[in-house]
Amino acid sequence: MPYRSLKVFVVCLLCLLAASGSAWAGEHGPVLELGGQPNYDLAPYLQVLDVSESRLTIDQVSTEPWNRHFKLLGGPALESPSRDLRIHWLRFTAFAPKGSVAAKTTWLIATDYVYLDKIDFYRPAPEGWEVVKTGLNRPFATRELANRSFVFTLPQTDKGLFTCYLRLETKGFNPLHFYAWPLPAFISHTTKESYLFAICYGVLLSMIAFNLFIAISLRDRVYLYYVGYILFALVSMTFLHGQVTALWDFGTQTFVTMLWVNMGLFTAFAYLFMRGILNIRSLSPLVDKLLLFGFCYGLSISVAGLMNLPWISRWLTLGSGIFSPWLALTAGIVSLRRGFAAARYFLLAWGVLAAAVAIFVIQELGLIQGEYWARNSLLVGTALESILLSLALAARIRDLKEERRVLAESENRFKNLSYTDGLTGLFNKRFFSLHLEEALSSGQGPNDRPCLLFIDLDDFKLFNDTYGHDQGDLVLQGLAGIITDRVRSNDMPCRWGGEEFAVILLGATLESAAAIAERIRQSFAQYAFSPNGQTVRQTLSVGLARAQQGESSAEFIRRADQALYRAKRAGKNQLYVSAVKPSSP
Repeated sequence: MPYRSLKVFVVCLLCLLAASGSAWAGEHGPVLELGGQPNYDLAPYLQVLDVSESRLTIDQVSTEPWNRHFKLLGGPALESPSRDLRIHWLRFTAFAPKGSVAAKTTWLIATDYVYLDKIDFYRPAPEGWEVVKTGLNRPFATRELANRSFVFTLPQTDKGLFTCYLRLETKGFNPLHFYAWPLPAFISHTTKESYLFAICYGVLLSMIAFNLFIAISLRDRVYLYYVGYILFALVSMTFLHGQVTALWDFGTQTFVTMLWVNMGLFTAFAYLFMRGILNIRSLSPLVDKLLLFGFCYGLSISVAGLMNLPWISRWLTLGSGIFSPWLALTAGIVSLRRGFAAARYFLLAWGVLAAAVAIFVIQELGLIQGEYWARNSLLVGTALESILLSLALAARIRDLKEERRVLAESENRFKNLSYTDGLTGLFNKRFFSLHLEEALSSGQGPNDRPCLLFIDLDDFKLFNDTYGHDQGDLVLQGLAGIITDRVRSNDMPCRWGGEEFAVILLGATLESAAAIAERIRQSFAQYAFSPNGQTVRQTLSVGLARAQQGESSAEFIRRADQALYRAKRAGKNQLYVSAVKPSSP
């Protein structure tokens, strides 16, 4: 074959290869042909320079001998598990066919990762290299396009092949992807994302504002736990997805610290809210202890973040993402089986979040690569959960109202059966005798045994002799009011007889019962009476006992009465607690 014919054949063959494939082996490895797709994943075209030399410049890595050390990425994403600061050089080669629509379009390169300390993008220019330097450790204004992640403009694509370089300076990161976007498709994608973020953040803000108003109105701690949970969820999402970087130039260290502190508080408040809304403390002590462990676990995430141990915070968070949904669902099932109707909404809410968390954890571990809904699953799941949990809170209010209605009816029945004292309005001795037996028979467990307070006015006979029995009746009524205000809703305050009162405290420890007794004693000591225009204060003495296993009501009453007698002998105006038998469990 003549030499000239051979040259023509080779040229035609090269042109045919360039026109027929979207990627072919060029000087710098596979070449990306930009065409009509909405975006291109750069992973098959990225090459990595794996060196420890941190002082290399663009002029060095783009020429001999360093440019021969680049190797194909060889995977769906760039990963770096290092906890130390590392330098990574990347490059890719692309072109758009001349005269095509792609050649007339502005193209961008973008990453879905927002935690890079520094990222430098080098693109060829007539005078050499044009560089854009940005990253978390640089002001937000250094970003070529204002975006939550890092976006750069590619050079003109109709000039033939071009090679761009990326220099990353950061600590270890999760799977990192780069995509090439035509400008119209990127605008459409960003707009869709913005709508999603606006809707989800709007839902979270609405739930915070609405339930904060209810919390202030009702003074209910469960609503405050909910508000704290959703608030820290919202803040965590803005860090996780990078929107917060547009508000303030944190720097990588501060950014990462605040991210994990908020993620930890997000987790801790989740467990506080679970304990409150499910009333799990009284329904299942074992599950309650597990929820308390979860609360401490969440705080440990924040502590690790404050101690500049983000890798520990990350793995603790991923661990929480694995066991927290199951623990929440278990608590909800226990609460529902014990008759708490609002747990239905709670189970539905955590079922939604459990699915979202599972997808997010799988994505963070790199098992799902670059999927749009996987990256945003936690945000969407949290927004949906916040709505369902708000419904659970509304159901809880209905349940509380129903409980109060039933309690009011029960109180009316007790009054109709003459179980109240006519002077003080407290339960009488007949009521006391009947319900003490019930409390002892139903409180056989070590945490369910009742406590008994015996309360007696000090020197009440002298008061009656000095000011008259009508004034003494006012003192008894005043004490009855103080006792009623200081005991819990399920306790049973009774008038034992004369100036002596008794209170059955259900499921109370000695410490909590002593605190109630002290509140009654101190409040009464500060209460002023005005017989005949004089200001007079009275005191009282209190005896306290806690039921022992197998103890009869008579023995229980005797121990409480002896404790009261000892309080009197010790000087009055004080509390005496009956000693616990050594054989008691």
